Amino acid sequence: MNDTNPRKRQDGSALLVAVLMLVFLGIIGLSAMDTVSRDRQVAGYTKRTRIAFFAAEAGAHAGLNLLRTSHNRFAPPTLPTTNLGQTGDYPNSLRPSYQGDPTSSVCSPQRDICWVRGGPPPTGWGLGTGVGGWRMSYWNINARGNGIAGGVSRVEVSKRITECSGYCN
Repeated sequence: MNDTNPRKRQDGSALLVAVLMLVFLGIIGLSAMDTVSRDRQVAGYTKRTRIAFFAAEAGAHAGLNLLRTSHNRFAPPTLPTTNLGQTGDYPNSLRPSYQGDPTSSVCSPQRDICWVRGGPPPTGWGLGTGVGGWRMSYWNINARGNGIAGGVSRVEVSKRITECSGYCN
């Protein structure tokens, strides 16, 4: 038999090419699975931090509502810890919540809702001809949002309240 026949030298090469193609496609598939897994992790982290931010924002709005009803700088209100949503809406009965965050407060003593300072009204405001006048006060509200599975976010809001003391026109 003549081994120089080109057909005889190619016997089995299709099997080798097929095996190499399968190995190559397997590597591409594993790489794609790793990429999808990492994308899911990033999406989960983003979701947890977004839920925590929305919870902190809800706490800041609750603080603003508390401030609308009480302007007493010597006894400012505090934000209670509040759970948000329904138990069935989140896995493992973990629900987002908000609470006051006095640790990031600029006031002394540190409080989650605190009076920062008072001041005159902005320039150009008429003080009126009667007794009294306009009074300004500045407040800070610090809220912490706790998301599900460990997401945490903090929000600080500053609020200016303009009040009339006595007769203003």
